[in-house]
Amino acid sequence: MNSRKRLLIVDDNKSIHEDIKKILAINLVNLEIDKFEELLFDEKKETKTSSIDFVIDDAYQGEEALQKVEDAFKESFPYSLIFMDVRMPPGIDGIKTIHRIWDQHPNIEMVICTAYSDYSWDEIMEKFGFTDQLLFIKKPFDAISLKQITYSLTTKWEIGQKNKEYMAYLESEVEKRTAELKKLLEYMRILKEKAEESDRLKSSFLSNMSHEIRSPMTAILGFSSLLEETDLSKEKKSQFISYINNSGLNLLQIINDIIDISKIEAQQLKLYMSACQLNLILLELKDVFEQQIALSKKNIQLILKNDVFENKLKIYTDPLRLKQVFFNLVDNAIKFTSKGSIELGYAIENELIIFYVKDTGIGISNDKKDIIFERFGQADDLFFKNAKGTGLGLAISKNLIEVMGGHIWLESELNVGTTFYFSLPYQLISEDIIIEPKIVSPNSESSLNNKRILIAEDEEINFVYFNELFSLKKIQSDWVKNGQEALDKLSSENNYDLVLMDIKMPVMDGVEAMQKIKQLHRKTPPIIAQTAFALIEEKENYLALGFDDYISKPINIDELFILLHKWLSPSY
Repeated sequence: MNSRKRLLIVDDNKSIHEDIKKILAINLVNLEIDKFEELLFDEKKETKTSSIDFVIDDAYQGEEALQKVEDAFKESFPYSLIFMDVRMPPGIDGIKTIHRIWDQHPNIEMVICTAYSDYSWDEIMEKFGFTDQLLFIKKPFDAISLKQITYSLTTKWEIGQKNKEYMAYLESEVEKRTAELKKLLEYMRILKEKAEESDRLKSSFLSNMSHEIRSPMTAILGFSSLLEETDLSKEKKSQFISYINNSGLNLLQIINDIIDISKIEAQQLKLYMSACQLNLILLELKDVFEQQIALSKKNIQLILKNDVFENKLKIYTDPLRLKQVFFNLVDNAIKFTSKGSIELGYAIENELIIFYVKDTGIGISNDKKDIIFERFGQADDLFFKNAKGTGLGLAISKNLIEVMGGHIWLESELNVGTTFYFSLPYQLISEDIIIEPKIVSPNSESSLNNKRILIAEDEEINFVYFNELFSLKKIQSDWVKNGQEALDKLSSENNYDLVLMDIKMPVMDGVEAMQKIKQLHRKTPPIIAQTAFALIEEKENYLALGFDDYISKPINIDELFILLHKWLSPSY
């Protein structure tokens, strides 16, 4: 706010202007006024220069005053006080002028200066009402009164302006805070709706998972009970065992999906990068996919492009996660393709390798394309309800690809088919690196004959499984129920060729038992960690703790015998 005060004198008598200006003049030493103040207030005053700082303008009739007020307002330097004469011919008089000024600028203080008025006091009060912004002063002026009135009214006006500005500031702050509050409330509403939608979808997902888990469990338990029947034919037994095996694999896939989505939610996905040969990965998956297609009993042809049989392209990636992505995409294609083909291929563009899985299935509508990769987004969608599985495969694949530094997208047309593309960084691998698949010849099992394995396992049913399996391969096995028993057994008998050590056991767990066994014996048999709580990254953790190797439950027989040959067969 401007520290100077602007005043307007409105009077048709020029001498009135001069009188008021003399009394209020800036830097004017007025000895007579000072002496009068000494008599009035009974105190000695030093002669001083007046500190009043006013800008004083002149108007000689009403219309001119109106224009001056408007001009001052536009200049952002408005009048704080106006001295107004009542009788000002020609044009409008002072009372009408005040009325018109206050219509637009009601905060200006007014002092009516007149020797004679055409209006009575009652008429003026009737016109303006009782207001503290209007004072009367009679001509000729009393200098002290004029000076004090000017001080008081301009100070009052200044306080009013500051209050007005502060109220405007408060209103602005209130509006600002209200707007922020509205935004916050809107944001909270959106979060609430998202949370409710997430809860709804997760509830639907859990309901779906309950069904998906119970279905294979029902098959496993049901056909296991049927196997107890003594009069079953060999074909029936083989068929039931096949049902149990397939149901177990389905259940394992469901559990793996749930584990993966939990790790994605916790941002704990890890990669284990290595050099690998792409054709070996695709050829390995080809056998799995062809079996799936056969089990689906659909008329679908599996096509591998880019001469994957001959092309030994080597890439640097996480092979297990790459297989998982392909498995999810092809499994999805099989679900929604009743006839035609599923094609796999890739192309190299600059520093990217772009894979694709193309099917001739039912296709995906445009409104579904945005939710297809969302977690839990498929669980409540009628489009997907008839499909088996968790509905998490695409969400998992998207996250795996992004963690590996790539991108996934799709092109689709209803009733024509869908093509999923995903890109991964391509790093050329030296031709000197030889990558061959680990193959164990069926006839090589004779090298495991009479090997002796100690199985540390608290679940008897798991030992029964291992014992039956090893007996078929002429491998000897003994059982202990916890880590302490394993420690005692190896302390008394040190003729075991290998130890399969479960991690979770009572009395003493597998980690503590392994460490104590290695402390007691200079030369110990290889100790292999095995656990049902297996995640890909746990292998590195258990090896770091001191285990010689690692295998996860449920035990894959091929993986188990590759591991046994690795440690027990010198020629492997």
